[in-house]
Amino acid sequence: MMVGMVGAPPLRSTAPFIAVVALVVGVMVTLTSAAGPAGAGEPDADLVERARAHVTNRLTSGSAAYTIELGDPDHAAATGDWSGDGNAGFASRRANVFSLFNELGHYQGTAAYGKASDQIFIGDWDGDGVDTFGVRRANIFFLRNRPDTGVADVVFAYGRQGDRVYVGDFDGDGVDTFAVRRGNLFFVRSSPTTGVADVVFAYGTADDEVLVGDWNGDGVDSFGVRREKMLLLRNDFVTGVAETTLAFGRATDEILVGDFDGDRIDTFAARRVELVPSLGPFAVTGPLTLVRPSEFIELIGFHESAHDGARQLDVLATDLAIMTMETRFRGTGSRSAADVAVEPGTAIYSPVSGTVAAAGTYELYCQYSDDFVWIEPDERPGWHVKVLHIDGVQVGEGDRVEAGITALAPRATQFPFDSQIDEFTAEPSRPHVHIEVVDLSIPDKGPPITCASGEPTQQL
Repeated sequence: MMVGMVGAPPLRSTAPFIAVVALVVGVMVTLTSAAGPAGAGEPDADLVERARAHVTNRLTSGSAAYTIELGDPDHAAATGDWSGDGNAGFASRRANVFSLFNELGHYQGTAAYGKASDQIFIGDWDGDGVDTFGVRRANIFFLRNRPDTGVADVVFAYGRQGDRVYVGDFDGDGVDTFAVRRGNLFFVRSSPTTGVADVVFAYGTADDEVLVGDWNGDGVDSFGVRREKMLLLRNDFVTGVAETTLAFGRATDEILVGDFDGDRIDTFAARRVELVPSLGPFAVTGPLTLVRPSEFIELIGFHESAHDGARQLDVLATDLAIMTMETRFRGTGSRSAADVAVEPGTAIYSPVSGTVAAAGTYELYCQYSDDFVWIEPDERPGWHVKVLHIDGVQVGEGDRVEAGITALAPRATQFPFDSQIDEFTAEPSRPHVHIEVVDLSIPDKGPPITCASGEPTQQL
């Protein structure tokens, strides 16, 4: 089973991972182009960069099975099985800090190891099925067996300082080790100890990009090379021609390797930085501007929040379909919350720049699992921008988020019931994201509601 770094072996890392979120009762007002403050105009048409991984689960030429958001465009990326479930997930690296995600892009936590300048490798160094980190300094390797901060569990020397280094399970014993490359010669060692190579062979040319993975499900990782968008894979450690050839992605993509569906065969993810239109603003409150949380919005329906501290939102001029929905008799502002109907399966971005105050999972109405992110905005410390109805939260407490740039989740939550906004959207009903801005200095009159399980809930 293989995983790895950008341009390195799957499941076990390959190339070095260098440092690299006053309505009249019964009356609805629909705004096709809402009037806004002076100077408000059409959404910003500037382009922004987004890093996305296009994932395939087959060793055949063709298109990706699905796409996820993967870190900041300036961050390095890698793969690894962080939970030991047999599925390779992803990592985004900033300095020596790793944000970890599963195979579908769901956030799993943060880990730190080594120095920002270190070459980082990922692999299963003790055969427990969980991938962790190692660093290389000169030709000395420092390996740790848990995905957290701490000292090395294994230290050894292998190869020369100028060698290219790759990681994989080269003998099928479940433990990842290292290979070095000089020109087109590979020197493969089957144990994480100082010593000479167990196997030496030639494959490809010195200019090829090298990939490592288990291409046939036999439990042994072997090598492949990449030329433009052609991938030439071999299943043994013998000089010869490729046994599997396929085309995937674009020549400019970064290729990541891993077993993303748990079938014991490694496949590919093409990480691509794409230029897309920036997400324009749709509402303001005080000094705070909210930007669209999605590239694909059908309708924004404003309504009354359940929290007494929720701020009234002023609608900006926009090309979006916008309405204010009927009262819920909550005594708060008619536009103190917004339900944003989005396309299923598309990423949800932070509506503000700031710091994540809390993120996780709760029970909606004590029945339905849902994810949330609370963000303290830069423009107004002491407020929280609350984002709910997202599936697979990708950020954690303390993380920095940028408006319209940082993906909070790969998709919105699709509930098995009709919401108020569903009365006004096309069939089948789309999921929606709930956004509100709460002034924490204003207490909520109603006590917090908990379910029988003790888990918090939300009444929206």
